[in-house]
Amino acid sequence: MSAGRPRSQATTKAVLDATLDLLCGEPYGRVSIERIAATANVAKTAIYRRWCSKALLVAEALRGDDDPFVERDTGDVTADLVALLERGWAEAHLPHRRVALRVMVESHHDHELAGAIRNQVIEPRREALRRVLRRGVARGQLAPDCDIELLADLLAGPLLRAVLLEHGQPLPTDLARRTVELALEGAKARRAAPVSQ
Repeated sequence: MSAGRPRSQATTKAVLDATLDLLCGEPYGRVSIERIAATANVAKTAIYRRWCSKALLVAEALRGDDDPFVERDTGDVTADLVALLERGWAEAHLPHRRVALRVMVESHHDHELAGAIRNQVIEPRREALRRVLRRGVARGQLAPDCDIELLADLLAGPLLRAVLLEHGQPLPTDLARRTVELALEGAKARRAAPVSQ
């Protein structure tokens, strides 16, 4: 970032909020920088000073608050994963999360948008899961050869299904724990069977 007058946080928030408001009602292709600027009551130049493209702006707006995906380290891989999923699922039905899934579908036809969403929205959340799983391997709680990428997919699957198909219905309170326990069952480190005499 170049030296100069600090950027207004209020302007940044107004632009991000305006972007989400517009995306809640219309597809990505119909939301323009001009309309975002008008909705946020800012100049287009204020937007382009912060984001060099609409795709990057939209990805940042969809990213939202990363705090639910900051993993805790209690020393137990199961407890850490349950806590991580519960925090993520608690915000799953917020408007911008549902919009994010719709825009992800639209991104199949826009490589720049797909890359921005992958880098800013999806990858930070997957990496949080990976870190917890790697710690489980390092502590001997998970098998050293477990497939971390597949495990991350298995853990995220029920949330994606719920958001896409359940139309805002509340998730079962024990779903995170059941998901983690089932997904980790095949990845747990096994003690060698005693050698028979």
